[in-house]
Amino acid sequence: MIAAEEGSFSAAARALGLAQPTVGRQIAALEDELGVTLFERIGNALELTAAGLELLEHVRGMSEAATRFSVSATGQSASLDGPVCNPTSPEELARADFFGFDRSNLMIEGLRALGLQLTPKDFPIITSNHLVQWELAKQGLGICIVMDEVGDREPRVRRVLPELRPISIPMWLITHRELKTSRRIRVVFDLLAEELRQPPALG
Repeated sequence: MIAAEEGSFSAAARALGLAQPTVGRQIAALEDELGVTLFERIGNALELTAAGLELLEHVRGMSEAATRFSVSATGQSASLDGPVCNPTSPEELARADFFGFDRSNLMIEGLRALGLQLTPKDFPIITSNHLVQWELAKQGLGICIVMDEVGDREPRVRRVLPELRPISIPMWLITHRELKTSRRIRVVFDLLAEELRQPPALG
């Protein structure tokens, strides 16, 4: 599934922390076992064949079912063994699982600036849907980066290392260039800018 999402053996190898030939051999072995061709090479990229596309949907369903099973089993377990903690140091936090939006290094570089030495292996779940990330975080499956006012209102989550410097995200107000001289647009922009400067009201 990773190879299908990444679009190449080399990208899949980076995401999995494996050597490219290893990924290639695993795919070839799977194709031999199934007796079907899963990928075809188009230039430097990989594309799923019709058979590959059909099987991918089954694999995704199996993966989602396995995740639901794991979460359910964890919640139903009567055993009291096992640790319950949050990371207490940047070193421990760097070994935690984070949710990522894509396979670029932008988030990794931003978190490294805070002193967290992360790699792509620290982002086992990638989804561009922030609501999905947030729901997974509330289930205890990883660390999600959210606004303070959102996280602080949710009793099922906790801040990790609150002493860390917060991540500053720039924000722009934009409009079509032909409208930026409109007095009505200017008034709305000024109002929005003033409100956005105010600290959020909690409670």
